[in-house]
Amino acid sequence: MAKKKDGKAFESKFDGSKLRGLIQDGKSASEIMAEFDIKSLQSLRQWVLRLINEDRQFYEVPGLYTRNLKRPQINFKGELRLTANMLSFQDSTYAHGDQFEIDIDNEQITLRRLTNLPESTEEIPDATQDLEEL
Repeated sequence: MAKKKDGKAFESKFDGSKLRGLIQDGKSASEIMAEFDIKSLQSLRQWVLRLINEDRQFYEVPGLYTRNLKRPQINFKGELRLTANMLSFQDSTYAHGDQFEIDIDNEQITLRRLTNLPESTEEIPDATQDLEEL
């Protein structure tokens, strides 16, 4: 199916036999996208659905329908939300209540754990005693 873009015909790169071969070889979604030079995972989903429709057979492509929960997004309020899944690291020493310093540089946000927090268990002196002595 050709689409018009700026007066020029745009042809799809869909090749059913090549796609079928890659799927049967057990290639992942990212490998197939690299082979066809596809930028969008949604485009690959459409191609696989088209192949399923043509062959009347279900094809399983690893990584085609998995969500990446480690990619935070800004919500409609403009807030950036980080969940525990996004910050979980193997063999991490992070614990509940750890505090972080945030550095923001054009396209990168860096979280740095504050390790030298003062853990003072001393009682705060009563300010009224100092006033009485004056």
